[in-house]
Amino acid sequence: MKSIAAARRDRLQLHGRSEIRPGQHDPLRHSSLNLDGSWEKAAPPLRRVRHGRCYPCVGRFGRPRFRESIASLEWPCSSRGACQPKKDAPAMDADHNFHIPKLTLHEVYPLTPFLIGLNGETPPLNVIDVGANTGLWAAAFFNVFGGSIAGYQAFEPMSANSAKFSTRPHYAGRVNLHEACVGAEPGEVEIHFHAELTTTASVPMRRINYRGTDVRNDRSRNVPQVRLDDMIDRWGWDRIHLVKIDVEGYEWSVLQGLARALDAEKVDNVLFEFGICQTIQGQTLKQFYDLLSGHGFKIYKQVISKNYFGLNLISRYSPTLEVAEDQPEMFMLLATRKEPSPAYAGPRVVGRVN
Repeated sequence: MKSIAAARRDRLQLHGRSEIRPGQHDPLRHSSLNLDGSWEKAAPPLRRVRHGRCYPCVGRFGRPRFRESIASLEWPCSSRGACQPKKDAPAMDADHNFHIPKLTLHEVYPLTPFLIGLNGETPPLNVIDVGANTGLWAAAFFNVFGGSIAGYQAFEPMSANSAKFSTRPHYAGRVNLHEACVGAEPGEVEIHFHAELTTTASVPMRRINYRGTDVRNDRSRNVPQVRLDDMIDRWGWDRIHLVKIDVEGYEWSVLQGLARALDAEKVDNVLFEFGICQTIQGQTLKQFYDLLSGHGFKIYKQVISKNYFGLNLISRYSPTLEVAEDQPEMFMLLATRKEPSPAYAGPRVVGRVN
């Protein structure tokens, strides 16, 4: 067996070097030599998500079509390929954010059967993103559907979030960002938050306690509010393929401001968050179910499990689907006028709740 020194010499010769100088990388140690003679360990390498070990579902969803849709997503891997971020790994930038692959797999890719046509092609999409935050969801959406987006309108009332949103390269120059809140009536509204750069700013919620995270939105300011119906008329859109709403308990108000478009059947899909924030306000799943099913939508619930990430049809309302305060839960619901396309040939992402 070769000694470490001999192995290092062979590796250096392979890289065309005879010795390690300060500032250079040692391919055997995966470290760099500092000027003082100490070694600095390099960051873990980035590998493409093309094998089952890099993300739990890729091995199970490892069909070529699915791999192509997430081929650009990268994760820092350990030497064995297990995709777990290391404690000493550097912070990920906009291109390599840990949340983007997660959102892609959990929320964006399962929309595929409802957005592609009968021939398997994705039509030019008009998308409205309410609660755009710092742009992670938009980045995930552009990773999957970027080649088919005709118009993308995003709304985010927090200035720091909007500034971060504008820095992401995934959709540079292709998104219209409106620094405003969206609700039932145009005007001004008071929004509550705990920090300028935040994911929990909310109009109705001054405190969010979920899965051990207790956020107190003890600061507030007035921000402009617009109504989606007015904005859609201004853009002249006759068809909206997707409205995504994630506004920390303000979803009902956003839907009230979309009434004309819903009545006119302009909207094909509405993806929105439901959970403990609605329960605390006295809102129920039945309230949302009746509103949207009354406009001809079918309701699907987001399901995340060990072997399955997808959307399951709620064929009928049941009180057991409600979220209780003592068992807090948050999940996405898809209201759609579309049936899953028979041309979809990817991994199974559509099921049934009842």
